[in-house]
Amino acid sequence: ELGLNNIFTYGPENLPVVSRFGQMKFSADGRRFISVNGGDGAEGSLDLFDFDNRTGKLTNFRRLSIPPFIYPGTVRREMWGAEFSPDATKLYYENNKQLVYQYDLADTLNPVTLLSQITSNNNSVYQFQLAPNGKIYFTTFGNRITTAGVIEQPNAKGVACNFQLRGQDLAGREIIDRLPSFVASYFYRANPTFAAQSTCLGEATSF
Repeated sequence: ELGLNNIFTYGPENLPVVSRFGQMKFSADGRRFISVNGGDGAEGSLDLFDFDNRTGKLTNFRRLSIPPFIYPGTVRREMWGAEFSPDATKLYYENNKQLVYQYDLADTLNPVTLLSQITSNNNSVYQFQLAPNGKIYFTTFGNRITTAGVIEQPNAKGVACNFQLRGQDLAGREIIDRLPSFVASYFYRANPTFAAQSTCLGEATSF
């Protein structure tokens, strides 16, 4: 929607889902889609869908239950960025750029883990991006920031994911708040399987 920074996606029953300012991401295996809705003090949400990459249809809509950010005089859910783990079982997101969470999509009892509670405005977390090395990098908004944040093992549950607020040195280069939006399926590494016959030395092997 020109001038309002609104993006509309249409899910079940052709109802529009409005994404205001936040990231929208597909999982690397193409099975899931997340829309980050909310910014500038809005009551935001994380809207999760299943995605059929053959038909392009979004189904099984669910709005994830997320803890609020307690701000003087108000309670906020103000999200900007999110990213799936490479195996699509974990979702990483921030709230009000100061709380960073992991949401375990396979855990129905205790899915949410708080990874970091940031108290300085110079460390505000903004956007996430899965990289070809299987790590998730994120921007930290502030003055003269010359490092990026890293989640070293994003498939691991809870704090075992190894969240590092200043994990990647940028060799003097500064980062502001946004990252390029790469299609995560470019980085998908399925475990290939194959069968082989005649594998002895000197034989012609057939696959």
